[in-house]
Amino acid sequence: MRRFRIHSIVAAVLIWGSTAHYVQASPINTRPHVPGGGLSDLQAVFDSLHVSGPGIDAETGQLPYAWFDNTASGGAVATFVIELASFSDSNAFGIYSVLDPSKKAEIFSGATAQGSQALISFLSDGTIKVNGVTVATGFADYFGFYIDVYGDDSVLDATYYSDDALNPGGSAHALIYQGDDETVIEIPGYDEGRFTDDEFIVAFEDGLPPGNDSNVFTDLVVLVESIEHVPAPGAAVLALIGSGMIGWIRRRNG
Repeated sequence: MRRFRIHSIVAAVLIWGSTAHYVQASPINTRPHVPGGGLSDLQAVFDSLHVSGPGIDAETGQLPYAWFDNTASGGAVATFVIELASFSDSNAFGIYSVLDPSKKAEIFSGATAQGSQALISFLSDGTIKVNGVTVATGFADYFGFYIDVYGDDSVLDATYYSDDALNPGGSAHALIYQGDDETVIEIPGYDEGRFTDDEFIVAFEDGLPPGNDSNVFTDLVVLVESIEHVPAPGAAVLALIGSGMIGWIRRRNG
């Protein structure tokens, strides 16, 4: 079940190891980001998926994308592969609406069993369904990714986003990689397939300040298929920020 074209996406999740304040939301982050400890653990994950072709470079392969577009994707299939995070029983992964980051659609919880799949449906009225059950409403066309970390102290009990601006101090907690149409990868339990340009890998760092964790940016690694990244701000994006984000700031600061 490796490929779903045009009307679907596939997310394969691998998790090793293991509060947001609005600054200026943007579909573009500053990249590359290389923590002091390097990205050798993330590179090892990529190497384990690599079958043939150029491969994925954890440092030089980073792209600045933070937001994605679901308008070309009526449905999605997400596959939970493995979770070894410190708070695996309580962590959660999903997508959030960039119009209002408080609107989140959970795809996987920490209790999800290895190999489980979730069907994600994007409805035209902004409703998000997972396995036929409504999990969120009022979504904008643009969305990002998040990880909820429910730790046992205030440092680790937080939500981190693919948009750096929503993270404490504008810190990077997600790295994005896009397929090159040449590299062939194989997710454990699935047939090998080409890493195409409509596929993205999102690698999350789940809590400790990046660089202080022994498994930097390998806490959550997601492969997502048949979505488009949102480019640098244009008129539509600026209008979105103006109409939606300002209201969200007022609610947070109210």
